[in-house]
Amino acid sequence: MACYYELKALINDKFNETAKRYQNFTLALKYAELEKNYDAAGAASLELFYNTYLIKKDSSAYKYLDNAKKFYELSGNKNGLVEVMQMPAYVEFFSGNFKKSNKLILEQLENYKSIKDDAYYYMYALFMLSSNYIDLGDIGKSHKYFNILKSLEGNATLSKSLYQSHLATIQTGLADFYLENKQVDSSFYYISESKLLKHAMNDYDLRNYFNLKINYYDLKENHEAKTQYIDSLKVFEHKMLNEIMDSSINIGDSLLDVETELKAEQEKKWHIIKWLIALAVLLILLFVLYTLNKKKTKKVITNFEKSNDELPI
Repeated sequence: MACYYELKALINDKFNETAKRYQNFTLALKYAELEKNYDAAGAASLELFYNTYLIKKDSSAYKYLDNAKKFYELSGNKNGLVEVMQMPAYVEFFSGNFKKSNKLILEQLENYKSIKDDAYYYMYALFMLSSNYIDLGDIGKSHKYFNILKSLEGNATLSKSLYQSHLATIQTGLADFYLENKQVDSSFYYISESKLLKHAMNDYDLRNYFNLKINYYDLKENHEAKTQYIDSLKVFEHKMLNEIMDSSINIGDSLLDVETELKAEQEKKWHIIKWLIALAVLLILLFVLYTLNKKKTKKVITNFEKSNDELPI
């Protein structure tokens, strides 16, 4: 069941269904703990850390990170532990501490590069570096790490959709940087490039994409096109709101089903335990009766033998 819900969450991720993704990773974690599937539990915990930290931006998300570390240690998943190790840099990146984030990443960059069986960790480090340098205004270094990231295209150990998703995020970031600096042609180039990857964008990137188009057409004084993208953004936000509301109801029902199932399983186990206790008591009673009967029989035999000995020959 854990793998089933994990797969559903990954499908939700592909179709940009954020609330449903959170719901299914929550259920994946529940079942993974029951099934002692520690790899799945670690992966679900990490995803929940991402989602919770993105929303709350506070320490409540760290319980999932601690759980991920615990589960990966139990399963001996070294690559999973590497991803956990990347999270402090991610937190600094997301908190706007771009220099500190870069420092943490650069200290381990060669280690990430050396992991040949999964290029994700190296790609993610490059993604954060390129994004951080955009925000620091060092566009040269941003392009440096972005170009290295692009060289990973087609890597057999890297998910194509995951690669494209991170590529789209950097492209929208570059488009925004150039638009803010009134470099309209460069901005339009990256807006056009990111449009080709709309299918790989998460809701955060889609929202950025719509806002980029609105700001671009505002700068070009194309009010008709600007209005169209404002309407598109409204439709998108309405869809997101409906999805969140539907998923909040569904997750409550789903978790209730899990709790009911757990309760039924516990009652079943308790029923078996009661039968085992009853059987044990019965066996003890039978043993006691057997012992008493054996003693009584032995006494009768002893008395009988004694009587025989006392008879005259």
